[in-house]
Amino acid sequence: MSRGVKLNHIGYKGGAPALQDVVAQAWVGVLAPANTPADVVVKTAAALNKATSGDALTDRLAGYGMRPLTRTPAQFGSMLRNDLENWCPVVKASGFASEE
Repeated sequence: MSRGVKLNHIGYKGGAPALQDVVAQAWVGVLAPANTPADVVVKTAAALNKATSGDALTDRLAGYGMRPLTRTPAQFGSMLRNDLENWCPVVKASGFASEE
């Protein structure tokens, strides 16, 4: 599922530099434990894609500004790896540390 977010910067005297060329999305996905058999992953993905393509859920999500995006397991894995490549350096540079 995807929800586009546009960030606007309103400059103030002495304010932080503007965020430029930032594209951020929130998404929800389903992950399986490592070593889950491929046939189980494929069947689960097919069932989830079928469920999220129905009009009732699509309409309900639209009310929250969301839309379902169906993906194959390989496409979802690629998207996840891409997000990790893009955002891990940002999080590390921020100095953020988990409380756990």
